[in-house]
Amino acid sequence: MEEKMKVPQGTKETLLSKAGTVTENVKEKVKGKAEELVSKAKESELAEKAKGKLGNLKEGAKDLLNKVADKFPGKK
Repeated sequence: MEEKMKVPQGTKETLLSKAGTVTENVKEKVKGKAEELVSKAKESELAEKAKGKLGNLKEGAKDLLNKVADKFPGKK
């Protein structure tokens, strides 16, 4: 039942070459997208750390202000 088709000379090589080109293009796009996502994840992580540090600085500033207010009552 198996029929063999006659294919023009060089067609197989041309198709394999095109498939290889398409594969390379897809790999490059996937790699680029993956690098972009990793970069965004790092930026997000850094933003979270910065947010935490900013919160700590705000708390420290409040504590310092309270200490100053305690030392100099009525001078807020």
